Amino acid sequence: MKAADLVKINGDGQVVSVNLDIKNPNAAEALEHLPPEQLVEDILAKERRIIEIMGEIRAVLAKGVVK
Repeated sequence: MKAADLVKINGDGQVVSVNLDIKNPNAAEALEHLPPEQLVEDILAKERRIIEIMGEIRAVLAKGVVK
């Protein structure tokens, strides 16, 4: 797609109209919609991993390794 496909210019070089209805050909594909139950499970799994990582950070800090 070229700019000429979107913008119409008259003989004087002035913009006459702009077509904003054309979709972006480089847009990402639509996201897959998951069932709410799956979304909840995914979120909880990530939260559990965050808690695990925070525990590891707390252990390192308790040892005084990081100042």
